[in-house]
Amino acid sequence: MMPQKERRLPFDGTDTDYVNFLEERVISLEKTVDDLKRQKSRPQDIALRNSPRPQAKRKATDSAAQNKRVFSSRLDETVSRFLQLFPSIPSQWDEKRETTGLVAPEQAIEVFHILTRLSSPTSSAAIGSRPKSKSSPLEILNDYYTFASHLKQNAEKQTQLSRYAALLFLGICSVTRQTGLTVDHVDDRIKAYFGKSEYSTHYCGRMRTASKWSAKLMEKLEVSVGRHGPELLLLYGPDVALYNKLSESPGCIEDIAGTITSKVSFLHSNAIEQPAISFSMPFMLAFMGLDLQCVNKALGTTLSEEDYASRARAVESLASHDYDGQQQQGTALGISYESDDFQHGQIVEASIGE
Repeated sequence: MMPQKERRLPFDGTDTDYVNFLEERVISLEKTVDDLKRQKSRPQDIALRNSPRPQAKRKATDSAAQNKRVFSSRLDETVSRFLQLFPSIPSQWDEKRETTGLVAPEQAIEVFHILTRLSSPTSSAAIGSRPKSKSSPLEILNDYYTFASHLKQNAEKQTQLSRYAALLFLGICSVTRQTGLTVDHVDDRIKAYFGKSEYSTHYCGRMRTASKWSAKLMEKLEVSVGRHGPELLLLYGPDVALYNKLSESPGCIEDIAGTITSKVSFLHSNAIEQPAISFSMPFMLAFMGLDLQCVNKALGTTLSEEDYASRARAVESLASHDYDGQQQQGTALGISYESDDFQHGQIVEASIGE
């Protein structure tokens, strides 16, 4: 296509359309010159002949419509890639849970402990345990940066955990901004995590928006498929890049949630129990010590205090029993809880703008 700077007249269309447009202008100008020479044309006739031909206007309109269709097809392709990740038959669901290690209750609580930093992956003793329950936003951010970075380095073995941890990490970034942590510090963590020092502030903001979009999708899926909603994104969710593209069209979230709900209709079967552990992003961030109100405000979610307490009690109950039904003394999988481990954080919102 001819570069725009080589076109002397503004025109939005193909090179062929532009050549036709120029030819018509030349013909029009030649007629105008002839008329002026004969001094027989009226001013209004000249003005009419100098105006763009209907054909040229029609071609320009068609070009704009084509550009819109191209953008729409790209979005359709992105949505299609996203929807293809999810199961449509029970065997696909069972196989994914088996390969990911999320079938038995002890497996579910182990994954929950890992993602909320109550325990470290067996191969990562060097990164230590999570900060205490009343840690500052900065301590929580720094700790989770180290943890999520470790999972990222072992992504081949921990692909889905790594992807989900990236969403949680970006969610924490959004909440810590809400609490008053500077955008420079948060952006530096995002750039370091993704290994992209060239990321702009705008792009880092887009990454946080992608995480917020996923949190809202989880919330919508929880309404339609229960606690399996967030679990779907844990088991099948893509990397952040695809969420980033999807979040550019926030209006599509309703259609996507509806399509996923229809696709996984088999989850409504009585044979498939609701998970005891909630992997909802707002719940997990609050469980890690961030204030629930700040979490909801930063993510645009609506988890209530009562619902949070109910989910936290479920974690406590499962963690305090062995898997033959015998109660243990405050430990699960070798993890000791403090008395306030299930109270969400006391970190309050600062009076700042994003």
